[in-house]
Amino acid sequence: MLAWLNANGANFGFKRTVPSEPWHWEWWGGGPGGGPCGAPPPEPPEPPKPPLQRASQSSNRDYDGDGADDIFWYQAGEGADPLWLGKEVGGFTQTFAPNVQSLYFTVAGDFNGDGRGDVFFYAPGELPEAIWNGTASGGFTKSTPKTSGGAVFNVGGMDYQPIAGDFNGDGLDDVFWYAPGGADDFVWYGLGGNKFNNTAITVDGNYLPVAGDFDGDGRTDILWYGGPELPEAVWYGRPSMNVPFDKVTTNNVAGLYLPFAGDFNGDGRDDIFWYAPGEAADSLWNGTAARSFSHSTPKRPDGTAWNVIGGFEAVPGDFDGDGDTDIVWYGPGGDNDSVWYATGGNRFESGLITVSGNYNPV
Repeated sequence: MLAWLNANGANFGFKRTVPSEPWHWEWWGGGPGGGPCGAPPPEPPEPPKPPLQRASQSSNRDYDGDGADDIFWYQAGEGADPLWLGKEVGGFTQTFAPNVQSLYFTVAGDFNGDGRGDVFFYAPGELPEAIWNGTASGGFTKSTPKTSGGAVFNVGGMDYQPIAGDFNGDGLDDVFWYAPGGADDFVWYGLGGNKFNNTAITVDGNYLPVAGDFDGDGRTDILWYGGPELPEAVWYGRPSMNVPFDKVTTNNVAGLYLPFAGDFNGDGRDDIFWYAPGEAADSLWNGTAARSFSHSTPKRPDGTAWNVIGGFEAVPGDFDGDGDTDIVWYGPGGDNDSVWYATGGNRFESGLITVSGNYNPV
């Protein structure tokens, strides 16, 4: 990625080639009147603190059901929205490029119960919600969320962050509708066939939710990350909708991160990747059956620590179908993109990919 500035006629900029390399300055042009610059530009300032963003989750995004996760590159507006299908040998195949013109928040999960991932389109406000059900041919069929009786089911609010997962462990994905602040929260429990039952629930506070099966019991859990000010709580999924979660408080996480979940060490339990945009060190929390976490770091193939330098959107998924969660590091707007293929034990192998455009991947 290149970025450049002009200050008093002197052109200078900074450059990065892959996420694991630091930014370095490159100096072009002259000073006022075309003369040479008298001194190199100052060191770049510290990157701004990232805001809390939409919920992160390791939900089902295997849209064609072949065992390898896929990526649907959604952008609101006139541009095409490509579908990249993961391959066991690595890499992706693009097979589908529809156009979704309206603005939605998207979340992935198996909402009709056929074993393939689907995309839930949440339309804040009065627009109706939609579900695109994945097909074996690498496309989608369009549907709508419904009540248990078959009536169209709309959210009817503007402030929600949908979180998908199988919170009660019945094999059907649910949607947790979390509204930061004091708005009402609720869970739509999946019934299959894109149908749901609604249950009220309360979350007090402003959080970035991170969903995954951290204890490996087959039910989706949620870590509520509140930034450096609040202690983190983990809600562990339960089979009962009357008492839907066991609530456990963890230690406060020092620092500001954009965490996301996946099984990075290959033990069958989801972990939390604590990604710190910029040059701060990244870390891993590996989930345990005892409902706790062991601390580690992402590593290169040789076992040395590996840090992501710069600002990226992480897209986790098992893109090669080997059972470990891989990571696509997507830099919106032309930044250098890459994919980390997990090899077990919190180790990764890196490869370059190119994503042309600005998307909200799901």
